[in-house]
Amino acid sequence: MLFGKLISPRYHLRIWKLKFEKEKIKEGLKLRSIKFIEFYEDSYDAELKVDSLLASAISEKYVYLMKFENNGNLLVISEKPLTKEGISKQDAYLVHDEATLKKLILSQNSKKSRILMEFQPLLVWSPIAFAITYLTKKVPLLTFFFAIGGYFIIKELLKILEYYLLGYCRE
Repeated sequence: MLFGKLISPRYHLRIWKLKFEKEKIKEGLKLRSIKFIEFYEDSYDAELKVDSLLASAISEKYVYLMKFENNGNLLVISEKPLTKEGISKQDAYLVHDEATLKKLILSQNSKKSRILMEFQPLLVWSPIAFAITYLTKKVPLLTFFFAIGGYFIIKELLKILEYYLLGYCRE
């Protein structure tokens, strides 16, 4: 509805935690001619590898960060969505630009960065929550409208605000 018309993301990022063998997936990606890179969480050249993959992507908009149990990651970029059977956990983001995409991908490597990324939407929501609380005390009828349909409207508006202020939002 409103959300789909206001947001047209450049990238769709999916973070998959997989229990498969990485080599089988790499062979499948090679057979389908899909671009990917392999990097490890403790490597120093991860940022350069991510930059080079994103620079080589012209019309691709689906990005997958595949995390494996043995500490290795695959970053895959494709024009069409990939299938998702056998995935234990999936996080999905709509991303506005390449710089934000790179920040999201690299932030998945450290726990500290992941925690900081989770607090950023809270910074967007807090002033809005205080404003709504203040307004509902001044106008009691507004409380009634928020109780009936406000949750769904506010949920969509917060996603739009996150997208434009932070450069990404969860799907």
